[in-house]
Amino acid sequence: MIKISAVIITLNEERNIRRCLESIHEIVDEIIVIDSFSTDKTREICESYNVKFYEHEFLGYSAQKNYGIKKAQHPYILSLDADEALSKNLKKSILFVKSNWKYDAYSFNRLTNYCGKWIRYGGWYPDRKIRLWDSRKGSWGGLKVHEKLVFNKRVRVKNIKGDLLHFSYYTIDEHVIQANRYSSILARSYYENGRAVSVLEIIARSPWRFVRDYFIKLGFLSGIMGLVIAVISSTEVFLKYVKLKKLFARRFTPDHKNICLLNSNKVWGGGEKWTLDTARYLSKAGYKVLVITNKNSALFNEVRKYELELELKSIKVTTYSSINIFQRKRLKRILKAYNIGTLFLNLSNDLKFGAKVASKLGVNKIVYRRAIPKPIKRKWYYKHLFVKYLDKIITNSEQTKKGILLNYSDVVKDSFVKVIYNGIKINEQFDRKIKDIGSQLVIGSAGRLSREKGHLYMIKLASLLKEKGISFKIKIAGEGSQRKKLEKEIERLGLNEEFELIGFKKDLDDFYSQVDLFILPSIWEGFGFVLLEAMSFNMPVIAFDTGSSAEIIQDYKNGYIIPDYNVDLLTEKVIKLYMNKDLRKEMGDTGYKILKEKFSVENTLREIIKIVENK
Repeated sequence: MIKISAVIITLNEERNIRRCLESIHEIVDEIIVIDSFSTDKTREICESYNVKFYEHEFLGYSAQKNYGIKKAQHPYILSLDADEALSKNLKKSILFVKSNWKYDAYSFNRLTNYCGKWIRYGGWYPDRKIRLWDSRKGSWGGLKVHEKLVFNKRVRVKNIKGDLLHFSYYTIDEHVIQANRYSSILARSYYENGRAVSVLEIIARSPWRFVRDYFIKLGFLSGIMGLVIAVISSTEVFLKYVKLKKLFARRFTPDHKNICLLNSNKVWGGGEKWTLDTARYLSKAGYKVLVITNKNSALFNEVRKYELELELKSIKVTTYSSINIFQRKRLKRILKAYNIGTLFLNLSNDLKFGAKVASKLGVNKIVYRRAIPKPIKRKWYYKHLFVKYLDKIITNSEQTKKGILLNYSDVVKDSFVKVIYNGIKINEQFDRKIKDIGSQLVIGSAGRLSREKGHLYMIKLASLLKEKGISFKIKIAGEGSQRKKLEKEIERLGLNEEFELIGFKKDLDDFYSQVDLFILPSIWEGFGFVLLEAMSFNMPVIAFDTGSSAEIIQDYKNGYIIPDYNVDLLTEKVIKLYMNKDLRKEMGDTGYKILKEKFSVENTLREIIKIVENK
């Protein structure tokens, strides 16, 4: 049988909360209440039911509910509002589900009581809601009022018997007041999402809402209350769009404290890690940070986890977005809504799409970050963008900087391109126990199992080490399209005992702690972030001379740089470290010192803030 955590958010709910708690306290295993500093008897009533009561500033319905989920002991969540309660049949259904959990989520029909009358028409019933689910599969998202569950991938949902009873408004006055409040919140939410509205829409949408709810959805069958609901709902729609129109009439006033990072890449990589880390550190430094990315991207899912720190919007940027007038207008509206003072652009498509829009709007500073060491081909539009719209280019290495200046030194000055190395959070020095000579050497590598990561060189290395009688084990962290090919080659050469493909690991601390020596065999690499991670665990690092590896590894000091993908030389260096315990310790300690001096996240953040603040 699974265990369920109930999560309820409250603010001055003394007239509702007892009914809600009474309906669930016997069927759930814990109750979490997130309260926005109620001044009535809400807390007193909750504590009489032995709930876990937390006070938290209200930052939106989704954020408040997600905060409650983080406090829950169990992953299976029952989410209720304080003015909701479970019917007897729904209680029975949930108890059955506890013993027979088969789906990812369960939905209920919600029946609403309005001014003492149960409303079954006008679109108010069955009003199906997903309120019981495995929180490892998704969390709350959507607009600031109409929140909804957003799942990480496609999930199986089953509707179960019984009604979720919703005691909405006790008087018509309450409904009017709330409609006005909701219209303001929704207008602001639409504004921040770049949602525009025309005068024609304002005129048409309100009466259409009345016709839809009262006639098409049979609201008239609910009698006078059906008429009241339809009128107030249509009025809320009118107010919402009028307020939205008024917001767009405001002047754009860029604020250097408001920063936007646009990164539309779908897959997770070094650039996406940089975007997330930079956004979080800037937020902690007191800046208001907005991240814009593709909704179907790994970055989008990661940023969602930090909704209390960061703002998040989605735009599907493609090769043609720069000429898509609708996307350009939406980006402009979003930047305006947040009064963005500095915009960081990551991909080439982001640059072409965002630079001109931001410049014409009047954003103070537009910065392009490039992390690919390959030279940029000479194109007229890059020249145009660099000269007319950009204020700065930052790169993650000197190698990448050279790749920009190679074809654009006539239009881009050396000082215009600034190198800011990727930073890493450095903890206390790892107390590595250095193995004796002759013990099994554990060699680590981490990265996507793709062709450009060069893992076939690790297999060649293993063959040579085995021929020379070296005791070793190679562990590779990562997943990708080359996995089957690597497995076949390992088996063909009889190296199954020497290899361990451990798959994707989000947290690599345990992996690094087991490794004696780290190798990055990439054929092509933008910035070897994993080299920094390995250095933080006091171990020697080795890489081929590609990308910015030679800027991270100081040859013969904290590891070795291998030219020309020379596996024989790579093998020689590995054996040298295998045979020299003191050298391993010396290189590991030196690497840690280099890391602190050159690659700490504090250094990176300081350099980024200098750009934002014009220092």
